Amino acid sequence: KCCIAFVESFPVTETTDRENSYLARLAHCLDAQYAYLTRIRAPSVPMARIHEYLHHHILSLDERGEGKKLKEEILMYMHDLEKRTQLAKEKVVENLVEQIDEGDVIITFGESSRITEAFVKAAALFNKRNHSENAVPFRVVVIGGRPKQNNENTLRKLVKERVPCTLAPLNALPYVLETATKAFVSASSMLANGSAIADSGTAVVACACMKFHVPLLVVADIMKFCHDVEVDGITKNELNSPSSFRPSLLPSLSSQEQSTKWILEGQSNENLTLMNLSYDLVPASLISGVVTELSVIPTSSVISVLLESENDQ
Repeated sequence: KCCIAFVESFPVTETTDRENSYLARLAHCLDAQYAYLTRIRAPSVPMARIHEYLHHHILSLDERGEGKKLKEEILMYMHDLEKRTQLAKEKVVENLVEQIDEGDVIITFGESSRITEAFVKAAALFNKRNHSENAVPFRVVVIGGRPKQNNENTLRKLVKERVPCTLAPLNALPYVLETATKAFVSASSMLANGSAIADSGTAVVACACMKFHVPLLVVADIMKFCHDVEVDGITKNELNSPSSFRPSLLPSLSSQEQSTKWILEGQSNENLTLMNLSYDLVPASLISGVVTELSVIPTSSVISVLLESENDQ
């Protein structure tokens, strides 16, 4: 949507100079805007791929064409890409719903609109099939923990839609996994070697699922697939704000009277460094399958699907 708004607002001027043509100026300005965003924060995989697709499409057009027609053609391409992205999301939800069976106890970690929508849709289908609004035959266990604590949004949506839920902290995983049948997590990106980049804490959930023989399904659109290969979560990561470490009540480290102030509040701590990493690397060996808009695929097929999708573009 941001790319579409950018192209719509870009002025059209007619000129015979190829260096100042509409396409040349649009491509240059697009690259400058993208470079500015990447200086502020590393781009997500879908963001980088959309920029690559748009840049390649602009360069493939005839510079001698009329500016207004070129603009209409680019906007048509972007709207088509937006529709395909939305359709891919819907297909991911449908494929995820097919993985939910009666009697399931499903573990989920973090926040994902696709996973939440799949739970709600599956509950509605079971209710319609059983002609009852209180007969959802599966249960969701929402695992949450610091520093993000984004499980609250997922839990709020599921409770609102009357999906049976259980809220458990991350250290309760061994207990809840004894009755769990499968686990759903969302990935920020899928690497070429089948590993997944996901929210911090996901690797702990994946290791626990492997220990208790619970299949782990990673939800990721093909747009999140990339050619990168990583073997650890330190080489390439992001740092969040240290303020999210702040607990509700934590005594001060000073020798004075106890207070409820945070240890960094109102004082400088030269000997204390807070490292708040954003992502975990989940090895391919811990992933049972990847739920995409095509189907549930093994991690070994990630690179093949990626190359095929790039050829289709």
